[in-house]
Amino acid sequence: VFAPVLSRLKEKTGRLRNRKGDYLFYALIDVVIDGYFEVLEVLGDKQEDIEDLIDSHNVLAVSGSRF
Repeated sequence: VFAPVLSRLKEKTGRLRNRKGDYLFYALIDVVIDGYFEVLEVLGDKQEDIEDLIDSHNVLAVSGSRF
């Protein structure tokens, strides 16, 4: 998870080396939050799949029933 921040520190360039610890904390939290966006995207895709499955079953149930 923290590999991007670690590589930025190893490069010895950029803001991480020139700023104080609060910026390092910000960079670490930013990486964690970015990781959650990927998780939320996967969960959203799964939710859409489940909704599509429910909708397809409802269509079959309605088309197969008699009124």
